Amino acid sequence: MHPRTISTPPNEPTTSQTTTSDPTSYLSMLFSPSSDNVFIPDAVAGRMIMPASYWDYNPSGQRGPKKWDDVNVKDSEYFKWLKRRKNQCDDDDNQSPINVTPSSSCRDDHEVFGRRGDPNFDEIDFQILGHSLRANFKQTKIYRDALRADFSNLTAQKARTLYAEIKMPSEHYLFGRQYTGEFQIAHHWSKGKGRLVIIAIMIDDSENKHHPQLEEFIREWEENAWERRHNCLRRFDAKMSPYKRYWPIRSKSEMKEIWGTIDSGYKKGDKADWNLYAFLTTAWHCGYDGSLTVPPCTERVRWRVLDLPMQISQKQSSRLKSLLLEQLDEDCKKSTKAYKDGVNRPLQDSKNNFVPWCCDSGDWDPKYRKEWKGKFPRGYHGYKYGK
Repeated sequence: MHPRTISTPPNEPTTSQTTTSDPTSYLSMLFSPSSDNVFIPDAVAGRMIMPASYWDYNPSGQRGPKKWDDVNVKDSEYFKWLKRRKNQCDDDDNQSPINVTPSSSCRDDHEVFGRRGDPNFDEIDFQILGHSLRANFKQTKIYRDALRADFSNLTAQKARTLYAEIKMPSEHYLFGRQYTGEFQIAHHWSKGKGRLVIIAIMIDDSENKHHPQLEEFIREWEENAWERRHNCLRRFDAKMSPYKRYWPIRSKSEMKEIWGTIDSGYKKGDKADWNLYAFLTTAWHCGYDGSLTVPPCTERVRWRVLDLPMQISQKQSSRLKSLLLEQLDEDCKKSTKAYKDGVNRPLQDSKNNFVPWCCDSGDWDPKYRKEWKGKFPRGYHGYKYGK
């Protein structure tokens, strides 16, 4: 079922980082959507496969955000890290997301310092969930081997990195603007009742710039989606061969080209062949106390929202959206929770006693990422750094 000849996507680079043609059309070769709620395999047209979902993003539906407080969160995965075990979706004190605009002076004194840890790229667990595209990171027994980050005035010890996920469009608004998407990196801070510290990076495709690191994540999510669709068809055709990976596995030299050398901008010692914190766009951020943006909406999250978006290509943006909207679960049912192409919780009208604050180049100079020198866009508050 693999495509044999697929043209190179327009507006995408042809360097060693993208030598394989993009097989996005493979999705339509396997399945075709027949309605908003049903996916019918081409090979078994007429047999309807209905989705199952207990909450979604339809604002006027019975499972939409206004009804999330009715969701049974007893077995929520987030309670592995948070000891406040109740549904807080109907609370209005510190609910997220919000429109991030500075209402207070900076409360930090340095940028986020991430360590790449020891687990390699091939140890990441890529998932396509009803509400996001997620990458789960291996948790090591020894702390110094872990993927982790240090946050100013927050974590006395570095917080372990749990997962990264993409929401489209962005859940937060940054200075009044909503973006194409949002890349969130979640960390566990085990102090007290537990907290999550989440870095949010806005995703912008308006400049149509290919993002080489994000490309590696997209390919793994595509492999996940294609294998599931292939296996669904195999249920109706026993003669079909097992799924074979489409995208090539990167060589060591390619990994270095994409992710940088092990000590690029960081202290030596971490052994991983990739670097999650290469996604960070800037040394400066805004912050506030908020909540999870999905049930149970627990108000034990400290957000750090970078004030410079990640630039990606429009082709990459389209592929991400396709993965979110055309996904199937293990039962071959359409499983997206999207509403009008979006998997984003609406802005919350929170009391938010802990008001948002923002930091800029007047608060500190970048310390850990020397490659940022002189690379900020003109007009950005840190542009003069290193000049």
